[in-house]
Amino acid sequence: MLSVLELCSSSYARIAIDRQALLHLSSVFAPPLALASLVPGRPVKEVGVSLFHPTFVTEELTSIIARDVALSTVPVESLKIAASIEPLEAVEVLAALEAFPRELPSLTAFAFHPISGRITPTDVIFDPATTHALIQCWHSCCTTLMSVTLPAMMWVYENELGWSVVSRGNDLASEERAELGR
Repeated sequence: MLSVLELCSSSYARIAIDRQALLHLSSVFAPPLALASLVPGRPVKEVGVSLFHPTFVTEELTSIIARDVALSTVPVESLKIAASIEPLEAVEVLAALEAFPRELPSLTAFAFHPISGRITPTDVIFDPATTHALIQCWHSCCTTLMSVTLPAMMWVYENELGWSVVSRGNDLASEERAELGR
């Protein structure tokens, strides 16, 4: 009884699979078209999506991916995205990610990991105020969201305190220590 499936492929072909197969699948990591074949009609709670080409990192396509993932028979609680983002700007990437908390209102954990491209400390994704506002917006449409991991920092939600940073990227932390003379 297979419950976890990880497809390490840069192929973007649909997978032909019988709807009665993999009925206990609870966790899957795959490219978008494979997810569209694997998630609908199955009890998938944890999803990882590999966007190995930046043309998939658009608001339109991430909305389609999110709607496919939402067809799980149980609420999707965890979403991890690995994406090639070169030559995209950080603002474009963040706009594309907004579809996921909107379409998956039961998410508790969301993580985004760029696998190519450069995000620098001057990008909007490193600005705590901008990132905080974005995460608050996501939380307003996905009230179950409790943790968000972005390249620069990890945010955690606590009922009494709201959103706070619990971890900052190693490069950023090193730069801060250098500025403080430590």
